[in-house]
Amino acid sequence: MEADIVELLGVDPSDPLAQLAGELVASDEKLLDQLVKVRRDRGLTQADVAARMGISQGAVARVESGERNPHLSTFATLRPRRPSSGDAHGHACGASRSWGAVALVS
Repeated sequence: MEADIVELLGVDPSDPLAQLAGELVASDEKLLDQLVKVRRDRGLTQADVAARMGISQGAVARVESGERNPHLSTFATLRPRRPSSGDAHGHACGASRSWGAVALVS
């Protein structure tokens, strides 16, 4: 099927830009696979992640399936952050790093 789409769109697979586009798609798929694995490894449901992010479970499902392409800013909310002076949890635990309120792990 992929060859049919490539032919239909007139994409030259030897074109460096087409190759880069393919690499970017593969990278996105790998990132999604890793996010789903982390969620499952931590025993979190899609509903758990959705609640932490302030979105619906259906939105998480669409992202995980590749149906929806989230903005980079969405992923930025999942990154670790250094505890601030007002971060009681980070200081109480003696943690050098804590996760934001909407992170996969908190």
